[in-house]
Amino acid sequence: MEQLKKYNQTKKSNSMIISHSHGKKLLYSDEFIKITNLNNMENTEPLSDKEELNMKKKEATLQKIRETGPNRSLLSQLRECQSFLIKKRRMCYFCKTGAFIKHHYLEHRCEQCGKGANTPMIRYVNEKVFLGNEEGSRELDSLKACGITDILIIGSYELHFPNDFNYKKINVQDKKETNLLEYFEESNQFIENASKVFVHCHYAISRSPSFVIAYLMWKERMSFEKAMAFVKEKSVRTSPNRGFRDQLNMYEKILKGQTKKNQEKDREEEKD
Repeated sequence: MEQLKKYNQTKKSNSMIISHSHGKKLLYSDEFIKITNLNNMENTEPLSDKEELNMKKKEATLQKIRETGPNRSLLSQLRECQSFLIKKRRMCYFCKTGAFIKHHYLEHRCEQCGKGANTPMIRYVNEKVFLGNEEGSRELDSLKACGITDILIIGSYELHFPNDFNYKKINVQDKKETNLLEYFEESNQFIENASKVFVHCHYAISRSPSFVIAYLMWKERMSFEKAMAFVKEKSVRTSPNRGFRDQLNMYEKILKGQTKKNQEKDREEEKD
């Protein structure tokens, strides 16, 4: 009887909840202690029929959880699989052997080669192109760590480090009526001639991603949808406005027309 009184006194203070993998609330921990220690209690008065039935139901519930829960071996395998996937996702795209780890000013830096990328303001697109916002253009250490040599500015923003990088500025506004088609040729050539280029606007949502998408369409002969998906995978904020999307779709048709003309010229030259 005294042990039951002590149990009732500690019930208010002990309010931790035991849960299984599905996150369902099952029992208070003090009820769990009462179930597990019930057989060890000595000189206690028998429980009433109602209390005994409730305890049996709760004990049966706990037993089901023990039987259906994953064993230690399976949990160990799942953890190994998770760590492998995390390491693969963080594999360095510079040296192909190391993995990115946390750094004080870079979000990731390779433990093998020491190079860094994928800061919140600078996103890796491919071995030549990095995409980001205006804030990223101020991060000199980050830009150098990524190996940036050229910076393409989309908008009317400052040249923060003219002695360290080769700059090109295309001053356009983020409006659907803005004509981007007339600038794609010169932006593509600038990116193509650069060793590693950082393309940025203000937020890296509409303008700078549009120019990166146009370059991939021109260089890799991607469709607009494929290039858009590729860039969005690298930088999830990518979302060109409706006017820019229409122009990129038009640019895809222009590139296809140029490809057909080139193929026809090649056939005529072969005949001659």
